[in-house]
Amino acid sequence: MKYVLLITLSCLLVNVKRCAAGPVETQINLQHIDTSKYMVFKFDKILYTNYKFDKHAESTTLSDNEIRDIEEVIRLEAIKYNKRENTIAVSVTKRTRKMLKDTSYIYRGGFLDSTLSYYKQFIPVINHNGEKEVFISCFCSADQKLHWREFLILPDGGGSCFFRLRVNLTKRKVLYFEVNAPL
Repeated sequence: MKYVLLITLSCLLVNVKRCAAGPVETQINLQHIDTSKYMVFKFDKILYTNYKFDKHAESTTLSDNEIRDIEEVIRLEAIKYNKRENTIAVSVTKRTRKMLKDTSYIYRGGFLDSTLSYYKQFIPVINHNGEKEVFISCFCSADQKLHWREFLILPDGGGSCFFRLRVNLTKRKVLYFEVNAPL
């Protein structure tokens, strides 16, 4: 049983490159955003029915200032996520060290990297209240970049290289935020 647990924990650590504090920046220079990492898709009611937009949602566009606002919302949400992930990492490390009697073990968790390093795909809409909402798919994998300007990237697994959220931009409120589970 001890070996099964050790193998399972080892698998969780494969390709971990993040530190326990979480690498999301506390402030970013929004004047120098790399716009080559953005793609805005036009909302299509048939194509995007699974993204929980209300049935009266209408397609809209995004301005440069709105993209800056979105970046700030993403950054703040990533900081919250990394704080929660750090709490989990500390707890898992303590329990695993005790169970394995190995004080060198460190669980590194699935922290998000600098949010500006991710590629982002946006689907902006106006909801039934006249408020702007945006679905955002974020990814860091070079493998996913091949058709990222043509298709929405929504992989299963992949860990913190992939996350998505929906934001009410008018209220600057995150409606949901999820990070993929590791493979």
